[in-house]
Amino acid sequence: MSNIPDLIKSIKNTINRKDQLIKNLQKVIEIAENYEHDNAINWVSWELNGYDDKESIPHYRKINIFVHKHSSPFIAERKYEKTEYFLKSIKEVIENSKKYLSTYNTTNIWGTPKTHYIKKSEFLEIIEGVKRKIKEYISKILKDPDDIEADFSFIVEQSYQEYQTKLRQEKFDLLLGKLDLYLKDKKEKETFSKNLSTLLKFEYDRNYKFCMILMGAILEFLLVRYCRNNNIPSEPYNNRKGDTFANYIEAAIKNDIFGEKMRWVIVQSHLRDFRNYIHILKEIRSIEIDEKWYETIKPVFEVLYNKFKAS
Repeated sequence: MSNIPDLIKSIKNTINRKDQLIKNLQKVIEIAENYEHDNAINWVSWELNGYDDKESIPHYRKINIFVHKHSSPFIAERKYEKTEYFLKSIKEVIENSKKYLSTYNTTNIWGTPKTHYIKKSEFLEIIEGVKRKIKEYISKILKDPDDIEADFSFIVEQSYQEYQTKLRQEKFDLLLGKLDLYLKDKKEKETFSKNLSTLLKFEYDRNYKFCMILMGAILEFLLVRYCRNNNIPSEPYNNRKGDTFANYIEAAIKNDIFGEKMRWVIVQSHLRDFRNYIHILKEIRSIEIDEKWYETIKPVFEVLYNKFKAS
């Protein structure tokens, strides 16, 4: 019998390494064979060998392709975009992800040549999709290996749909001007939007470390702008004056901004410090950011962020 804990530990330690993805899929097969999870075995086999059944292919393999249909004596040149599933093996996905642009040529039924262009980012998204699916499977194994759904639907489509819905809503809110008090121009709005989109992606991927870092960065940006817009000076933190995030949080606590004094205290005592985990040495010397910390901090961030949107 395979040593399941060691396999899981090995996967978790290397899950973010693209060069280890195939080995990690092979380890998933070992785990799945141990528990007789036939559908998980089938999924890994498809990833390793390529898909031949579009009914079974996951949503993360749908990609955007730019097509150049060359001119012929009867048809003018045409350029357009389309989406379709990429069916080839994960090995080919990884190889294509190393190139800025992948191309291949085909002809249609009339013999007109077509050149297809696929950006590197499309293949990187497939790789991220495979990683997510491995993570979901491992999390199910750790909770209850006998409770894996028969149809292998452990990546909950609903969670992906919720992520997409929230992303669209946040972009729509920015378009409506809900944060225009804090964003001076188009560049600031675009930069803020990118950071917010990245936060939502980290949440979907359960990347708690970078969720904390971005939540802190977003609150710092908005809080400093709020204080300056309302002539609220920064306050000393640990008897030190300055214009740091800590100084402005002290101002938020002292002035009870939005009537949320206690939430600002939590930001000061926890989220601000977690944000500094961008420094690896700080992370090594400090407590680990785990799911429970995220679940503690996330509601605090949500309340304060929505207060800024409503102000």
